[in-house]
Amino acid sequence: MLHLKPGIFTLPTELLYHIVDELTTTELKNLRFACSQLNNTLESLLFSQITLDTNHPQMVQDLALNHTRIGNYVRCLHIPSLALETDTERVFTRHLVPALSSLKSLTSINWTVTETDSHWAIEQVITHLSPLPTLFNLNLYLKGLWIQPIPLPFHRICQFKHLRSCAIQVDDNRLLLLIAEGLFDANKFHIESLKLDGGFDSFTDPERYMTNDTDLAMLFNSTNDKFCNLGLGCVHPMPMAPRLKELSLSQFPLRHSPSILSQLGSLKALHLDRCIPYDFWKMCVEAGIQLMEITVDHVDESFLDYLESYQGLERITVAFNGIQIRGSVHELNAERFWGTCVPRHSRTIREVSVQPKNKGRWCFSNENVESFRMCGLVEELAVGIDVDEKDDIILLLQVADSYKKLKSLTVLLKGRGLPWDFIRCEQARTEFHGAIANHRHWNHSAYEVTVLTRSEQNRRASFRRSSVVKC
Repeated sequence: MLHLKPGIFTLPTELLYHIVDELTTTELKNLRFACSQLNNTLESLLFSQITLDTNHPQMVQDLALNHTRIGNYVRCLHIPSLALETDTERVFTRHLVPALSSLKSLTSINWTVTETDSHWAIEQVITHLSPLPTLFNLNLYLKGLWIQPIPLPFHRICQFKHLRSCAIQVDDNRLLLLIAEGLFDANKFHIESLKLDGGFDSFTDPERYMTNDTDLAMLFNSTNDKFCNLGLGCVHPMPMAPRLKELSLSQFPLRHSPSILSQLGSLKALHLDRCIPYDFWKMCVEAGIQLMEITVDHVDESFLDYLESYQGLERITVAFNGIQIRGSVHELNAERFWGTCVPRHSRTIREVSVQPKNKGRWCFSNENVESFRMCGLVEELAVGIDVDEKDDIILLLQVADSYKKLKSLTVLLKGRGLPWDFIRCEQARTEFHGAIANHRHWNHSAYEVTVLTRSEQNRRASFRRSSVVKC
């Protein structure tokens, strides 16, 4: 048995937790059995996150029979499946309710639901976990296409009434409003972060999204009669000012609506992915909404008007993955973005990430370098570089050196477009790495530099989209 010097236990608890939090699960298990003095601390960390599903009935049984102290430690619960298997159904149905009841300090649920899941098990999760006053975060993923548009147990979804953060992702867009309405209405006066993914199928069917039934206004208009008039214990709180600070939307049409404005008074961060903007930005200008953090994949004149309407933006990400506009307009928008919009926020902006599809005026160049020089507080910077403009990388490094607080610089290599980019980007990366190494050798820069080719950028973007819901 390993014995540690007493000095380690004189460290502040927060620091001790931070040290062991750097260990992998396997390392935690090994150290827990090797060092009796650290056992209690490590045990609480090891079991702060657990997985509960029908494929692992032993965990359910241990929780139910109180064989361990696991129930006291669990903060994040991951539920990947509630489909009852023949060989585990008896154990699972016998022990699920007492197992759920043992989770007294749960703060977060990461839950994947499919149509094959047991409706009984779904209802038990809702019934026994929703009353917990410590449960502040719910990440819900409804996976696959559902034959039944209304999964019956989710009529009780509004019983989760203490949420401060909620993420809902669906593959079947008929389900989004059905679930989101109940959760949002029950929590709208204290929820601070809301993420919704799956409003419509794709941009390939314009008639579908023009007449889409998952408009954001419908969510905020809802009084949740579908759920809370069923005698399920959903009591509306007294009217209060909305507290929604962060809103993330994927595949949503955004139209002007008084009901939307009524919920965005405290909004500070907005993340849009494959959304139809309509007149949304004009509405934000008229309402005086001043965001501190923005992520978009589509830039039009109304968005640029919005950026020019105020000062105080701290973080902006532009990743062109959504609706595309004509090339000439696209380039003119780039000139305006770098020429007037970014300087408008130069005194506050700390993170800038602009990810063009191909080379052009959205990339860093000598034409927009002055706008970058004005932003002296930048801590993280990601910009495109024309693969044929080697001098631009030196110019970018000179600008980066002037940022006293810069932590990371990401260079996105951009060419004419597929299929030429892959080979040329690989060649350019070798050239740029040499230029970067030489520059940093003489200037002793402390910030991290990463150079990404198109294929690497695509992999990162794909990973981000697949990680919308996580614990």
